[in-house]
Amino acid sequence: MTKDELNRYRWLVKDIREIKDEIDELRAKAEKVNQSISDMPRVESGNGDKVSTYALRIAEKTKELKSKQTKAKSEREKIIDFLGGIDDVMVKLAIQYRFLNILPWVKVAYFLGGGNTAESARKMVNRYFYKK
Repeated sequence: MTKDELNRYRWLVKDIREIKDEIDELRAKAEKVNQSISDMPRVESGNGDKVSTYALRIAEKTKELKSKQTKAKSEREKIIDFLGGIDDVMVKLAIQYRFLNILPWVKVAYFLGGGNTAESARKMVNRYFYKK
């Protein structure tokens, strides 16, 4: 497994988070429109079309989300298998924290302990992939 493949997983996870946020935002907008429909009787203002438009967009985003979640699950399993083949515990943990747990280098260094800095953790991982 390459560092680029690990980074693709990180970006996939971030994309999944963005899609979830989008779906939540669309649902909130649809509920807001729906509440205005259910108030006192009014002249039709086209809100029904807005609700159906939001519902359609939510359905599309949900389908996209499920597809990406399936891909992420598969990629996660590959990463776990890859980690099983790493003998150096520090490198293994650094890669796990960074690429599987999606942590910034500062937190990777913190969890590694031993006076590691974000830069030293990053270099350790880079050296591992350079030697490989």
